[in-house]
This record gives sequence, C-alpha cells and structure tokens, in this order.
Amino acid sequence: MNLKELYQQARMDRNQLAKAILSCLIADIDLAKSRGETLVELDLIQKYIKNANTNYDLTKDMKYLLELTYLHTLLPKQLDSSEIKQIIAQSDLTDIK
Repeated sequence: MNLKELYQQARMDRNQLAKAILSCLIADIDLAKSRGETLVELDLIQKYIKNANTNYDLTKDMKYLLELTYLHTLLPKQLDSSEIKQIIAQSDLTDIK
C-alpha cells in the first residue's frame, strides 16, 4: 500500500496517530514535488524516526514511542540471513561472490 492508501485506511479505522503521521509524510512529499525536488519516501520515514527518537530522548514522552512503533511498520521488512540464503538457493545465484 502506498502512503495515501494507508492514510485512507487510517481514516476508516479512526486511527488518529496513523492519520497524523501519514498526513505529515504526504504533505512533505507533495511540498517537495511542488518545488521540483525528488524525495524518497524511505528517507523521509527514516528522518521522522530520527526526530521521534530525539524527541523521546529529550522528553521521555510516551507518544514518541507510539510514533516510533508506527513509523517502523512503514519500513520494508529486513531479511535475516536464512531468508537471504533461501532466495539465493532458489535463484541459482550461488556463483556470485
């Protein structure tokens, strides 16, 4: 799902936290596009994570932990070594060094 679809789902679910975060992400992306800039969603999400970490460290406010939890759900899943080995075995990429 893209961010706009996630936002629509958050609205239907009445998830205020997700709506707030997604609306800010979408607004930042739209602003960058209007300026002719290229903005990668993943980079922006990581920037939001860094900001939420900093804010939590400064304030110890639990809302930043909630933000972090939600923001991490937007990141792509990282593969562990066994999953990577399985993909390599299935793709016949054993000769790559």
